[in-house]
Amino acid sequence: MQTFSDVEQINSFLNENSLIYYRVTGGLGNQLFGLNEAFTLSRFFGKRIAFDVSGIQHQSKLSPDWLEWSRTQTWLEPINFEKYGATNLRILNIGYQKDCEIVDSQFYTGWKFSSHRVEKGGLFRRGEFPFFQVDPVKDFLGIHFRAGDYRIHKGLGVLDASYYKDCLERLNSDLTKRIYSDDFNEAKQLAQRLNLELDSIIFPSDSAIKVLADLSSARQFISANSTLSWWAIYFGNAEKVMAPDPFYLQDWKFDKHARWPEVNYVSRFGNPLIAWRERSKWGIYLRLARVLRKILKRNLWLGR
Repeated sequence: MQTFSDVEQINSFLNENSLIYYRVTGGLGNQLFGLNEAFTLSRFFGKRIAFDVSGIQHQSKLSPDWLEWSRTQTWLEPINFEKYGATNLRILNIGYQKDCEIVDSQFYTGWKFSSHRVEKGGLFRRGEFPFFQVDPVKDFLGIHFRAGDYRIHKGLGVLDASYYKDCLERLNSDLTKRIYSDDFNEAKQLAQRLNLELDSIIFPSDSAIKVLADLSSARQFISANSTLSWWAIYFGNAEKVMAPDPFYLQDWKFDKHARWPEVNYVSRFGNPLIAWRERSKWGIYLRLARVLRKILKRNLWLGR
């Protein structure tokens, strides 16, 4: 993986090798959506992708788990920018357009949360774990609980124990139950509220892909409001799957693009009045945010 110390080096590298630049951030779930989008771009333009993993490197201090994956070797060129955080769309000087659409076949960032785009992309296959061989189904009930930074991001929100209790009651399963979480203390409290054995909590190892492989092999699965959970559903062959409705408070439209017909969706609120209140509140917030964003972009454009 090539590392660059300034923006000019990146621009020269892109131009000399006729590469499309793609920047990805976030955890493994977000990275996989990014890989799918980058692969789609590569096929469309017939070019290799300069895949900037600086955001991943600086967040976790680890190289991406999929870096040596054979399916990426022919079209993807991972790069790293030492001064991540100092760069932005304008400094890179390779174009910008609202909603991060393609500009001059050179710049792309972000990813689209859509089951249709993943199915159409062709990089991943439903029901098939791509990175290494795993047992198709194991006899346990996997429970994914996402906390960590979700506690401060109100638009994501930590799922309440009532959601997991409702899912467990609906499943009425005799299988061994395992909680997978990024926050051991929060997961411990959840296990106590659900009357589960404390040794059922599994804290993620250094490899998020190994955790995803485990979740994907569960015979039954209770999803968190997390992209990692979404991919566990996609790669898995679970007999029964429960997922929260809505996934994200800040994006209620998500469910229209990423739902699976075979998944049982359970209200994360329990009370319909609370669900109506939250949807109304976030609807107002989002409309105001869109207006402010348009004003800001207009002022930035006029100030050029």
